[in-house]
Amino acid sequence: INYYLENSLYIEKKEVRLYLFAAVVATSPILGIVLGGVIVKAIFGGYEHKNAILAPLIFALMVTLTANFVVISSSVVISLIALWIYLFFGSMTLPGLNGMVLCSVAKEFSGNASALSTFMYNVFGKFPAPNVYGFIKEKTQGMFNGKVPMVVLLNAAVFGLIALVVEALRGYKKENKTEDNNRLNEEREQIIN
Repeated sequence: INYYLENSLYIEKKEVRLYLFAAVVATSPILGIVLGGVIVKAIFGGYEHKNAILAPLIFALMVTLTANFVVISSSVVISLIALWIYLFFGSMTLPGLNGMVLCSVAKEFSGNASALSTFMYNVFGKFPAPNVYGFIKEKTQGMFNGKVPMVVLLNAAVFGLIALVVEALRGYKKENKTEDNNRLNEEREQIIN
């Protein structure tokens, strides 16, 4: 973000870049995590409810919709507001996903499941991001005001959206199959009786 603020949005003062970055990163993820958990519980019935997957799915859709607004504008204000929204909705996905992971395993394995999911977030998210950004920056050599690496990095969220859509569809099919089996069993019992 610091490189992007300096070289694409042309904020030359280091202190200004630092304060802007800190304001966005200190407020949006924290607020997103808090509100994400509250919304999953209040509106979608909690982590174990059959509709719980819809909350992270909606939040991930919002992330993918706002991703390119960060780089479309040359305005510092619009880009930072879009980045704030992007990080906010991205953070809102975490409580629902973590809650569903922890509810889907036995209690004695919940610590391991939490540790493994955190490990996966870091290995496949936070760790490669600067490397991917640097690699793309080097290969594109500043094309489009150096915005190409940021476009690629922000749009990587679409992979999470695709995974959530696949999981939601898989869960929906499984639920319908279970309901059909239950209905057939009830009909058989009525016929037998």
